[in-house]
Amino acid sequence: AQIFMQKGLKCPFNYNFVCKRYLLCCIIILEVIMDCIFCKIGKGDIPSYTLYEDDIVKVMLDINPKADGHILVIPKNHTLDIDTIDNDTLIHIIKVARKMKKLLEEKLHVKGVMLVQNNGELEEVKHFHLHLIPPFNSNTRDIKEVYEILNG
Repeated sequence: AQIFMQKGLKCPFNYNFVCKRYLLCCIIILEVIMDCIFCKIGKGDIPSYTLYEDDIVKVMLDINPKADGHILVIPKNHTLDIDTIDNDTLIHIIKVARKMKKLLEEKLHVKGVMLVQNNGELEEVKHFHLHLIPPFNSNTRDIKEVYEILNG
């Protein structure tokens, strides 16, 4: 609105309503990102059982595993879900997931891996992440032991 007024033009929208709503949305988004546990893990502010990391993703063991070797692949840049993630990052995540599947097969001798990506109300952490989950009947080891096997 100030730009319009500086040029001697009338602002085409209700300045107070639109700008305040926009500002409120920006504040809410920043609060979500600043409080996002996966963003903090991606930056290294919170420790994790990291199996792989590059400029785009971090791969770690899930601290509440459904099975031994339950892995999460998270983008380091905050993105909410399948609707908001950019295609290049999504493709990279799938390529990394393929490598992690091979790691699980080689080190833990799993016979299959389920890929799960939740959205909306199903998404516990509001940050895109891909689960790689081995068969559920294989949850017998401590997470530290699994980490040592996969990193050994």
